[in-house]
Amino acid sequence: MLLIFSRNVGLTTWKRIGNLSREIKIYNDLIDLDIFKNIYFFTFDTNDRYLEKELKEKAILSKKIIVYSPPINIKFPLLKEIFEIIFFLFTFVKISKKVDINNF
Repeated sequence: MLLIFSRNVGLTTWKRIGNLSREIKIYNDLIDLDIFKNIYFFTFDTNDRYLEKELKEKAILSKKIIVYSPPINIKFPLLKEIFEIIFFLFTFVKISKKVDINNF
């Protein structure tokens, strides 16, 4: 399963507004029930990389949930947009080889 987050929404946002544990539970349950072998989150928040590590260390986020987010935070809006699009395309190609997007 591949979950693509909207811009400005991600694990860090979920944590900030207080619904992180509720949202993560849904996806952890899908893994625990063997509905999906892995779940991939694509977010646009660089901080989600660090939060993913923290949540996995605390056993809050399943190890089978993989978070992809841009490795750097670019301050210039136009360059940030271009970088995120390129990053998304390359990441999507990588993930799409692991996810069967034809079977719903």
